[in-house]
Amino acid sequence: MSSRILILELPVVLLLFSACTSKADDNGMTRAGDRVEALVLTATFDKAVVHQGEKLVATLVLRNVSKSTLWVNKRLLFNDEASPPALRELWVRVRRSDGTPVQGDCVGRSLPPLDSDYGVLQAGESITTRENLSCLGLAPGRYELVARYADGNDRPPPPPTGSMQWRKVIQSPPVTFEVVPAPATSGGAPTR
Repeated sequence: MSSRILILELPVVLLLFSACTSKADDNGMTRAGDRVEALVLTATFDKAVVHQGEKLVATLVLRNVSKSTLWVNKRLLFNDEASPPALRELWVRVRRSDGTPVQGDCVGRSLPPLDSDYGVLQAGESITTRENLSCLGLAPGRYELVARYADGNDRPPPPPTGSMQWRKVIQSPPVTFEVVPAPATSGGAPTR
């Protein structure tokens, strides 16, 4: 019976040894002996249903959920996914309910980041931006949006001592919304 226990314990010991000696996590950050779940991106809308042609605004929140201080590009520049990585930190992918991707023209301000765009994001701290997604020109229907964040700068400034630099792409959980036809307008004069 003791040989069975030894066989069961061996994989657990190897798994624990592997987790404790890992130097890089899935997020591209390094910290000896520590796995860091660091950044979470969320997307929400003021309204889940909008009329066609109505302003569609997404609130995007980047939150440090780790116990570590992170060095991030706080500019949160929103731009089209097709833009060069150094010219965007945030972008969205939108799909119709049938899975068809939506192509929009969301090209925005396009300058490479400055060193002053970088800053520390303390444990529990978040950065919020609101983006007008009317550039997508959506027809009536149901949609799913996923937001993504990454710092595409090839030469970011070095992080201050005690902070870790974030380098990988993260994405928000999907959020759904609906575009309905614009209300009909009457051509006559207002009545009393």
